[in-house]
This record gives sequence, structure tokens and C-alpha cells, in this order.
Amino acid sequence: AIALLPIPANVWLIAIVLRSLRSLDEFLKQIQFEAVAVAFLTTGLAALTYGQRQMALVVGPLNVGLIWGFMLGSYVLGYALAARRYR
Repeated sequence: AIALLPIPANVWLIAIVLRSLRSLDEFLKQIQFEAVAVAFLTTGLAALTYGQRQMALVVGPLNVGLIWGFMLGSYVLGYALAARRYR
């Protein structure tokens, strides 16, 4: 039960992010979309790769904090690439 305590705060955070995204103009929405797509796809690929290596007993358990850090880093990279593309 204690493990479920962060869920309402995370749902609230999702609602805030979506509300702020809806207030952006079309140009900024496109940049955000591309940044999120890069973050989603690269994080998925990294998690898949890590999972395969874990099944092969090459690496140990994955720290969830690393996933969030990787996702943030790949989002920043995606944002920089999209912003540069539309200059």
C-alpha cells in the first residue's frame, strides 16, 4: 500500500504537463513531439537491450533512477535536434 502513495502525485504531474503542452503553439508542439518521440524510442531500445543482457546474465538488476536519467538525457538530445532542425 505504501508503494502506491506516489501514484496520485504522478497523475497530477502528468495532468500539469499535458495542460502546458496544450497551451503551446503548433511550432513548439512539433518540437516537443519530436523530443518525446526520441526519448520514448531510445529509452525503449535501451531497456530492451539491457533486458536482453540481463537475461544473458551479463548485467545485474536495473536501477529505475537510471531509466529516468536516460529518458531525460534522450529527451534533451531530441529537443536539441528538433530545435536545430527548425532554425
